[in-house]
Amino acid sequence: MAKYYAMTVDDYFLPSFCSGRKLFFGTLEQIAELVKALEAKQKLDYVVKAFQEFQNGHPEAKTYAAYNECNLLTSAELIAEQQKTLGCTEWDMLNIWQCVYNMHSDEVQVRQAVFRIQEEYHLCIQAEFKNLYYDKSLPITSAFWGFPEFFSVREENQNIYLKSRLYTVCDCYDSEQEALQAMQQPEAINLSRICEEILGDG
Repeated sequence: MAKYYAMTVDDYFLPSFCSGRKLFFGTLEQIAELVKALEAKQKLDYVVKAFQEFQNGHPEAKTYAAYNECNLLTSAELIAEQQKTLGCTEWDMLNIWQCVYNMHSDEVQVRQAVFRIQEEYHLCIQAEFKNLYYDKSLPITSAFWGFPEFFSVREENQNIYLKSRLYTVCDCYDSEQEALQAMQQPEAINLSRICEEILGDG
């Protein structure tokens, strides 16, 4: 079974005059793909360096998030995982300023998971969007204001596919039972959480 980690990063969804942290979850291979993309674009060199140190046998390799030093990766346990396909989907997203964006995707491949870190249970989501738009007519293809390189982008048969490289957190629970019950609710598929890494604080 693949081993999972939580990656501590800056929260780009917060206003630029604030600071905070968030967690992304993934296997070491998935995290490596994100870090490889960061390195290729010469972004967040301190994250790249910390990951390289982790790979070189330093499990407490340090990064910076919210202006404080912390471990880049923390071991996490995968409790449950499931996959769903959504057809043509629309939803309203509120940005940090409570402005509404009407989002649309022709199809969404969704993965949900519950991860445990110590006594906290994180309900998470990962997705691949086919032809994602906001305000119904503006295609989202390459301009992202959230965490750098969080998305991979590919074009196939004149369709644009945006895939989140890692899981992002929708909610956190004190018990495994609560988290598993929440995962079965329709509102647990919170696509807006992923779109935070598109819109950032805009």
